Amino acid sequence: MAAKAEWDTAVARIERINQDCLDMRGGCGSALGMMWDKELNKQYKALITQLDSTSQVSLKAAQRAWISFRDKEADLKRTFFESGYSAMRDVMEADIANITRKRAEDLHDYYMDLLYME
Repeated sequence: MAAKAEWDTAVARIERINQDCLDMRGGCGSALGMMWDKELNKQYKALITQLDSTSQVSLKAAQRAWISFRDKEADLKRTFFESGYSAMRDVMEADIANITRKRAEDLHDYYMDLLYME
């Protein structure tokens, strides 16, 4: 299935970049967050096109709530690391990227479930 292969390719690409960052001792947390955010948006757009209007409203509400959660979680993490070393900021940014990754994975799973139900 093309959607699954495309997802696997995107995840592998981001994971390679993540490993390269780890090998260089960090500095890529926010870049990873941007990559996962791009993938999340792609999964959201794919999913919403498969839903009826009632489910679209539910997804939009859930996504708005998730964005609020993510932003509040990021604010909390930033308070822990505001005056910390740059390595600590990289850890915080990577944690935030992982929150976005998890949501992208969830949306992808919902999308794949819909494709298999057809």
